[in-house]
Parts: sequence; C-alpha cells; structure tokens
Amino acid sequence: MILRRVIGSIALLVLLGSFTSAKEITIEKSPQYGVGLKVGVLGLGVDFSHSIGEKLNIRLNINGAAHSNSRYKKHILYDYDLNLATIGLLFDYYPNLGAFHFTAGLYYNANKFDVDAHYGINENIILHQLGTIKGFIEFNRVAPYIGIGWGNAIKKADWGFYADAGIVYHGEPQVELDVVCGIVNDATCLHMNNEVESDRLELVDELSDYKLYPIASFGVTYTF
Repeated sequence: MILRRVIGSIALLVLLGSFTSAKEITIEKSPQYGVGLKVGVLGLGVDFSHSIGEKLNIRLNINGAAHSNSRYKKHILYDYDLNLATIGLLFDYYPNLGAFHFTAGLYYNANKFDVDAHYGINENIILHQLGTIKGFIEFNRVAPYIGIGWGNAIKKADWGFYADAGIVYHGEPQVELDVVCGIVNDATCLHMNNEVESDRLELVDELSDYKLYPIASFGVTYTF
C-alpha cells in the first residue's frame, strides 16, 4: 500500500516536471539586441541597440562620409574637403510600446572642413607662386541631440524599417585660415592676409546661423 503511494507520488512529480519543462520551452524569449544600417545627413551609419526597459532602448550610433566642393571668390579658389565623423549615445523612449519614439542623447562631433586655397586670375588659371591658404572649420566636439523617430529594433526578431529626424546643437563655428605668402613683397603679403581675414569673419558670420543643425536618416534594422 505504502509502496503504491510512493510510486504514485513519483509519477505525479515526473508528470508535473514534464509539464513545467514543456511550458518553459514554449515561452518565447524577448529580443534584446538590434543592429541597423542607415543613410542620412550625417552620412552612412550603423546603429547598435539594446533594450534596458519595457519602453526604453539605448543606442550607439556611428556615422561617416566625405565630400569635396570648391568656391571662387575675390581671386581666391577655395577647396573644401568635408569629413563627417560622429558617434552618438542615444536613448529611445517608446511611450505607447509601438514604433513611434522620442530620442535624446549626445554626439561626439568630429565633423570638419579642411580648407586649401590658392590665388588665381579665375577658376582655371591659378597662380601658385603668389601663395597658399590653409585652414579648417570645426564645431563643438560634444553636441546634444533631441528628436523623434519611427521603428523599434528590439520589438521583434526580424528585419524592420526605421527613420529618425531631429536637431543637434553644435555651437559656434571655429574657423581658421592662414596665409603662406609666396614670391610677393611685404605690402602684398599684408594685403593678402587682410583679405583672407575678411573672408574668415564673413564665413564665421554665415555659419553662426547654423548652431542648431537639422538631421534626418532612414534605414533597416535586424533584431536578434
């Protein structure tokens, strides 16, 4: 009688254990990580996202690109090489647990214009012997960001679409232009320096209107 009860209890425990194990196996683990590839104002980018709460993701955003342009002004041909390089630590908040989100964070801003200029009669006839101009344009290294977006890289384990738009504050521009005089006399060299300094101040004034810089991007995500 006792042996029968012991066997019955063991069988019941085995049955309950099997049911519990089966239930645990059927529970689907929520995604925790996501990666995204995108294109936008800051260039080509990649995102690495991680869920830190039901409504909150943390995101590492890396962007980069390069672009060149020229401008002829006052007998000077300016060549600008724009190198975009930013790294952002962002927080995405999903108020309704859907795709819409608010984003805030900070960017390490290494965006920079390298300037190389020469004197010339026009855009095609450059007089290298007169001298050269070297310089750069930079903004604040740390730039706060706030924006909105659509898409959640952590919502489900699959491919998805996302887009972001917002404003980054990168502050006043730092503009430096230095003249290296060539085969010219001192008076001409002084005139060249004064002319370039006038251009520098004018450029600072123009760029000062862009302390707040709008950015946007879109791309695809994969969650795992």
